[in-house]
Amino acid sequence: MEKNGGMTPKEVCETIIVPSISEMVEITGHAWLDTYARRRLLLAIAIQESNLETRVQIGGGPGRSFWQLEAGVRYLFSNEATSTFARSVCRFFGVPQDTSELAKIMETSAGDDLACCLAILMLLADPHPIPTGQDDAWKTYLRVWRPGKPRPAAWPRSWSMSGVASFKNDKLNA
Repeated sequence: MEKNGGMTPKEVCETIIVPSISEMVEITGHAWLDTYARRRLLLAIAIQESNLETRVQIGGGPGRSFWQLEAGVRYLFSNEATSTFARSVCRFFGVPQDTSELAKIMETSAGDDLACCLAILMLLADPHPIPTGQDDAWKTYLRVWRPGKPRPAAWPRSWSMSGVASFKNDKLNA
């Protein structure tokens, strides 16, 4: 099991989330994907799911990456809103569209950008707008990630930490 090694939320934003959103803008041609709200939600979910400590679900579960993505990401390849983009993401990273292979890649730091791009697609598949407040963000997390053990008491900390992180492109904070 590969551990984070002490990355801070700011480091995750600067080295994983910001570059991944840039890659998704390149892949999709949609500059509107790059918003402070999307960055914050991605970070809050990663903190909630893994505390930025492990890329393999504790206890041997199916979750992989800081976002603890599971084989359910296969729906991204059939969802009308994401299927073309999911295939493009795999081509961009030079990886197969096979969920077991994707899981192996996401177990390591080398798969961080891929995992974040898939997490972005999960949010894109949701018909609701990206939330800006803690309560709506919690509802989005529950609806999109469908966690087996949601831990509502931990969400305020995850949300707060995601807002404290300084994002590289601070013009988005305005």
